[in-house]
Amino acid sequence: MGLVFIPNLVMASGATAISTSAVNNRLRQYEQQQTQLRSRFEERLNLIGDERKTELVKKIQSRMCVINQDRIEVMQKNLDKMSGILDKVEDRADKLKTEGKDISKITAAVTAARTKIEQARTAALNQAKLECVIDISGSEKNLGAEVRQGISDLQKQLSAVNEKVRLAKRAVSEAIVALAHEMGNPTPTKAAD
Repeated sequence: MGLVFIPNLVMASGATAISTSAVNNRLRQYEQQQTQLRSRFEERLNLIGDERKTELVKKIQSRMCVINQDRIEVMQKNLDKMSGILDKVEDRADKLKTEGKDISKITAAVTAARTKIEQARTAALNQAKLECVIDISGSEKNLGAEVRQGISDLQKQLSAVNEKVRLAKRAVSEAIVALAHEMGNPTPTKAAD
């Protein structure tokens, strides 16, 4: 069981042209699937006799969606800061280039960091676009375990996205270390986590 997510229809910025009918068909399929899961959730929730438990499950599901959005917003802000730092690293690298220094290591580190940031940003955007519905069977006996599984699934998904953000942070640190090394500043030999 657990938490069921339905991705919203998203087209990549570099995607080739897709026919309008194909996009509309995919959109209708996602909407139908979302409607089915939400109605199945409501039906199964109505099978639970205890009104207090029903309201509690609705409240938990709503809170899980809010937590998902809040965590993703924080991750997006961190990724934006990292991009800003890389911009500064590139500016300083350009100054070093005008001084005649070799900035190939810095450029490679910045490119790698930007790639990691984009991967993390894509993962965060995909996670943010997910609609959450706790998958319940309708049995009071299994309700607690199903809700716990839904919470656990959300934690695992957010941890996976957070890991990508952490890798991006490490890549940015490596770019800073490369810049500092080229500038002649004493730097640690290992990038910070």
